[in-house]
Amino acid sequence: MLVGMLTTSFPRWPGDTAGCFVEGFARALASLGHRVEVLCPEPVEPALDSHEPGIIVRRVPYMRPRRWSRTFYGAGVPDNLHRSPLAWLGLAPFATTLSLSTLVAARRWSCTVSHWALPCALVAAAMKVPRPHLGVFHSADLHLLETLPMRRSLASWLLLSCDSLLFVATAQRERFLGWLSESAATAASPRCHVQPMGIDPCSGSPCDRELLRRRLKLRRFALLSIARLVSIKGLELGIRALTGRQDLEWIVVGSGPEQSYLQRQAALLGAPVRFVGEQAGSEKHAWLHACDAYLCTSRTLASGRSEGMPTALLEALRCGLPLITSDTGGIPSILQHEKQALMVPENDVTALGTAIDRLRASAALRATITQAGQQLGRSLTWPTIAPTLEAWLR
Repeated sequence: MLVGMLTTSFPRWPGDTAGCFVEGFARALASLGHRVEVLCPEPVEPALDSHEPGIIVRRVPYMRPRRWSRTFYGAGVPDNLHRSPLAWLGLAPFATTLSLSTLVAARRWSCTVSHWALPCALVAAAMKVPRPHLGVFHSADLHLLETLPMRRSLASWLLLSCDSLLFVATAQRERFLGWLSESAATAASPRCHVQPMGIDPCSGSPCDRELLRRRLKLRRFALLSIARLVSIKGLELGIRALTGRQDLEWIVVGSGPEQSYLQRQAALLGAPVRFVGEQAGSEKHAWLHACDAYLCTSRTLASGRSEGMPTALLEALRCGLPLITSDTGGIPSILQHEKQALMVPENDVTALGTAIDRLRASAALRATITQAGQQLGRSLTWPTIAPTLEAWLR
């Protein structure tokens, strides 16, 4: 079948992290013999699509001149809107051009996926796309829906428009159902599914870890984080927890608008942090296998927005890194404290430092968490969950 996929983010070039799990979703369906046609925003810079087998990517222009296309990509829509007036200008034009593109393309589709249910599922419903129609919620669009004055009406309309809704964590599903009346929530419950976004199986040949560590200049106990450098990731908490600690090092992979601020804070406080920028493919694989533990410092923002389920956290699980993570958003509904991770209260710098020391001091604890984490990680790879995604579109 030909699956139509509407999304607000899709990788702009091979290795791009923007919307990488949307590409993974499309690739999972394509691996089962389906074709996927993706409609996504046109970025500021020319895109170099990777031409994945079975995936057709159509970039939807929405602002002219093109340099004004600031709503999507980069730091992500919520942070773009917070930082740039130009980002707000693109919201209505994108909804319009996406609607027109959908109206033309949907004639070919067998079924539809709206990835980021807001605004994509609303556009898809208005254009009467082929069903089954699966709407996928992440933390950002769920938070947006929560802030709207008619959220109950919109939630009910989404349930009418979609045959199934997918949430990346149980906590998000429960928030959505909680906005409905008791009878409506009971009726909707069987169509509201929970499935974290998948991850790729560990690839590449077995590596010499010590050789990797020498190449990457890792000489101490090394913590790793892979994240956009934005406020919700809470990276300054890690800097404070590691202040003056020269007996370990923290590798931060990623880029974003807070990079300069975080670098200044690390230098000011004497925290052993190394910012290595965006890493993809074999280089990201190298960091995942060379470091000793993974650190997730995410937090709930003052606006109430929190994480769904960071895919980088799941990649670390799959690659055998023991986790230390804050208990924010959907993370506690997927991971268990002292089973797949050491979990600490969000924004608690002291607890974060204690957990780091505890994990570093105990090889047995690291081994226990690694074993349970890898078992969970294997159940969340794209090849494993692809048949479930397909079933919701039948």
